[in-house]
Amino acid sequence: LRMGKHRGFQPQGWINPLVLARQSGPTTPSGPTIRDYLNRPRPSLDELKQKQKEKEMKNKQLELWEEMQTKNFRAILDQQRNKRHKKEKEKGKKKEKKKQKKEKDKKRKKRKHSHTTESPEPTEKLDSSSSSSSSLSITSLKSIVTSNVPTPSLSSTVITTTTLNQDEKRIKRKRDELT
Repeated sequence: LRMGKHRGFQPQGWINPLVLARQSGPTTPSGPTIRDYLNRPRPSLDELKQKQKEKEMKNKQLELWEEMQTKNFRAILDQQRNKRHKKEKEKGKKKEKKKQKKEKDKKRKKRKHSHTTESPEPTEKLDSSSSSSSSLSITSLKSIVTSNVPTPSLSSTVITTTTLNQDEKRIKRKRDELT
């Protein structure tokens, strides 16, 4: 079998649009021409100024409205901040009151505890040697008072409390004199 030979130019692509346009001839314009565009009606200078003023007025009104909104918003924020601040102050005051109450309760408990643990018990009468040794501390006096003592009676407790108070006063006076 014999194959045929391909000779010469055989176009196999797009046709050149410029060649096609030349072949079809001149076209009629479908839209406005450049002259029409340049000769269109235009606003005068006064009209332009009026439009510019209107735009500026709108911008000013918008700016005023925005300023008013920001002022209102700022006022609302300030009110809310003040409310929160007042609440925090009140909470702080309440906490301080609670702390003070706790401290008072602790002091009361300590006082009650110290009164119950340091309740005076009857002792033998202190002789002149023990009263002359008033340089002894209060705790040592109390320990002396509470040692080797039978069960207390009401009258003896009153006597011991007064003697303890007198001894405490003497010790304080001597300390003050030394300092």
